[in-house]
Amino acid sequence: MKLLSFDTSSKIFSLALSDNGKIVRYRNLELGKQLSSDITKYIRDILKSVDWTLNDLDGFAVGVGPGSFTSLRVGLATVKALALALDKPIVGICSLDLIAMNASRDFQHVCVINDARRDLVYAAFYDLTSEGNFRRGGDYLLTDLRTVITKIKKKFAILGDAVTMIEEADRVRLLKLGCEISEDERRWYPKAQNLSKAVEERFQNKKFDDPNKLVPMYLHADDCQINRGNR
Repeated sequence: MKLLSFDTSSKIFSLALSDNGKIVRYRNLELGKQLSSDITKYIRDILKSVDWTLNDLDGFAVGVGPGSFTSLRVGLATVKALALALDKPIVGICSLDLIAMNASRDFQHVCVINDARRDLVYAAFYDLTSEGNFRRGGDYLLTDLRTVITKIKKKFAILGDAVTMIEEADRVRLLKLGCEISEDERRWYPKAQNLSKAVEERFQNKKFDDPNKLVPMYLHADDCQINRGNR
């Protein structure tokens, strides 16, 4: 099965081509405000690089956020148009889940924190399964960083662009717990390579999303509560 996967939730436009679960080609591009005009060009270019066309694809996978409002809308509109025009299936995955997949398997627990602006962060907690995958525990969160950090009581890998917002006193406490606060910016953003892997099972089981109903994931304070997470 040949898939095109991409994520537009962050400043990195990540896209990948896979064939029966194997990554064939990928690109991670830091873009400015020109995404809306360039997204189809980058899709055409990556397809051309492996001598594929849109008609060769069996489906699409997309990161649905949370993240940049404008970029998410551009990405979702593009992939929905392609899926509908070509009558091909589509699967959407939360972009925080994709960031968690960047974590080292040396850690049993992961916390993803992304800057949501206005002194808030998007966050989620994950646990390593016996199969070597990270499974989310609790809800996706929209809250202040301090609230998230104080819930970490043991060794975690902490990823996401909001790591730069962690205050020194909290950083010291987390390091004493054995946490890894990732300073590698390449691990802060969703990767389409991870997206391709994340959707494999859903494509195999034909658990597709309805392109007419697929929307960007927006978190709102009223329905995101940190105390729902079992931390």
